[in-house]
Order: sequence, then C-alpha cells, then structure tokens
Amino acid sequence: VNVSDIAAMGGQPLHILFSLGLPSTYEEGWAVKLCQGVAEACKRYDCVLIGGDTVCSPCGVTLTLTVVGEAQADQVLYRHGAKAGDIVYVTGFLGLAAGGLELCKRDLCKEEQFKKLYDAHLDPVARVELGRLLAESGLVHAMMDLSDGLATDLAHICTRSKLGAKIYQQQLPLDPILKNAASLLDHDPLAWMIAGGEDYELVLTAPPGAVKKLQGLMAQSNHILYPVGEMVEGNGVHLAAEDTGRTTTIDFLGFDHFNFP
Repeated sequence: VNVSDIAAMGGQPLHILFSLGLPSTYEEGWAVKLCQGVAEACKRYDCVLIGGDTVCSPCGVTLTLTVVGEAQADQVLYRHGAKAGDIVYVTGFLGLAAGGLELCKRDLCKEEQFKKLYDAHLDPVARVELGRLLAESGLVHAMMDLSDGLATDLAHICTRSKLGAKIYQQQLPLDPILKNAASLLDHDPLAWMIAGGEDYELVLTAPPGAVKKLQGLMAQSNHILYPVGEMVEGNGVHLAAEDTGRTTTIDFLGFDHFNFP
C-alpha cells in the first residue's frame, strides 16, 4: 500500500521505517513470520529497512510503516495536472481484488480457477516500474493509484484539477475470470470495477497527441494501457453506457476510510 503511493507519483521507493507494538502475550512464531513478510516485501521492491521501533502494546498489535522514496523534481506526477481533453488510462484489469475478497467472504477461496482474484486481494503488486517509466516519459499530466476504486480515485484527480471526467463503460477492461466469478456470485462485475478498490493499478491522464508515443513506450516495455475515458470541463466522474445511452454520476462511490458500516 505504501509503496504504491510512491509508484503513483512516478517515484522509486528506497527506505522503510517500521514500528511494531506487541502485547506481552504475543506469539513468537507469528511475530517472526510477520517480520519475514516485511523482509520479503523490502526485497521485492528493492527497499531497505533503516529503522523504527519495537515496543510492548497493552492494546494489542499495532503496526506503523512509512516508505520514503525519491524522484526527479521535474518528473513527479501529481493529481492536479490533468487537462481538459486528456485521455484517461488505467494500467490493468479492474475489480480483481474486490472479486477475490467477495470469494473469500463466501468461503470460495480454494477454487483454482479464481486464483488470480485471490492473489489480487491477498498479495497485490505495486506498479513501481511502470509508474517510473510513465513519469520519465514526460507524456503524463496527472496520475494516482487505484486503492479506493476508479470512481473515487479519479474523482480526486478531478477535484484537484478542477475538471470532470467521462468514463465509457464498454472500454473498462474486464477480465473474463472476474466475469465468471460475478456470474457464480450473482454479482454485477461493473460494481467491483468502478468501486471495489485495492487494485493498486494506476489511473493517469495524457493528451490525445501522446497516444502513439505512449503506445510505443508500452510496446517496448511489455506493459499495457487501457483508455477508459476523457477529462472534460465541469466536475464529477460520469459513467456513460454506450449501449443504452445512459450517463450516471459515479464520483466517490468507492471506499471511504471514514464511512464505517
């Protein structure tokens, strides 16, 4: 989660600060496995654990983690840089993590056909390499990661850039495996795709004139960008269903950290 925030600005994660509070009755084996997991994640993203603290916590386990990264000052990508007419892209399939979560909640987490969805929920991968590549290209106006869902995270770009966005439903990248899971659970995959969250893909905007250069860059680096809409004058995120001609306002329909059930 923390590394993805660095990736969303086109940066390279470098250092980790990790503080761990444990109750006096903690299980040593569990604590060792936790620390092994942190070490494995540092290795995955080429980070170094440089400090933190370990203390006794009378209120149970507490985890506090900070990632420090860096980027060239003239390459950092923010939320406020989008321009009217920009194409909105995402870097991968949407809704996989939400689908995996729902399968786990229904005790269907051992179906081999849905392993891709479980992995997306339990072990997401931050797009560090791709984020840095996009930032270095100079072709992108605004970018952030999809942690709370497309509807909410794109709404943040809209708010900071003082624009609106129009998303085309038929252009949203739907993984066939997600479609199968939705059918099994009698669920609309579109809801997962626009509001599910925790995909940790990137959502970005770039001018129409950059299409060919972006396509070339993606072809060379073995990545894919999916155009899903455009930035427009106005405000809010609007979903257009081309088959029905209906447009729906969807901004901030994703996860809200302060709206607990």
